[in-house]
Amino acid sequence: MLANSPATDPKAVGTKIRNTLDQIELCIKKQCLISDVLEQETISNEELFVDIDHMLDKNTERMEQVKEELANAKQETVETLKNLQSQLDEDQEKQQQLEQKLVERRKNMYSLAILLNNLEEEEDIVDALDTHASDEGEAME
Repeated sequence: MLANSPATDPKAVGTKIRNTLDQIELCIKKQCLISDVLEQETISNEELFVDIDHMLDKNTERMEQVKEELANAKQETVETLKNLQSQLDEDQEKQQQLEQKLVERRKNMYSLAILLNNLEEEEDIVDALDTHASDEGEAME
């Protein structure tokens, strides 16, 4: 009876060995598939890293260009502002000169108006005296 026990039965042992070999073969196939997938993922990730590095290099280069453009634009803006400030200062100086001339001319016009008024008063006095003298001259005759 011991000869026919499942642990010692050659058919059962053969079946068990075949099942174990099938499982080992299945595990090896799975390991190969996993290895292939991992290799493909590794290649894909390496390509992605290369692309990312390339994009970073391009972006860094572009940022340097933009920095340079901004520096040039800033310099131009500063020069433009200096020119505008200079022009504004000149215009303010001209405005002050014109305002001063206007004040002087107003004073001159006021003085002239006073002189004309005084002259008219003197003419009125002269006319009054002439009229009075002619009235006296007529009265004497």
